[in-house]
Amino acid sequence: MKEQIAKEWIERGKHDLEVAKILLAEKEYSDVVLFHIHQAVEKYLKGFLIYKGWELKNFIPKWATNSSGSILKAIK
Repeated sequence: MKEQIAKEWIERGKHDLEVAKILLAEKEYSDVVLFHIHQAVEKYLKGFLIYKGWELKNFIPKWATNSSGSILKAIK
């Protein structure tokens, strides 16, 4: 079960990274490239942590579920 959920997060991260690559090639959309890279990093990190047995709901405050900084602080 956790492997499937982790795989889904990794796949979502891949999608964001691909979008960032496409947008980077289009000079007029370069302002949103970092947003998608940030999203990809968060999704890869969540997938990795779930795969390693972490339960995101148990160590991230509800108000910070989309903050990579909060995720990193929680695993230190």
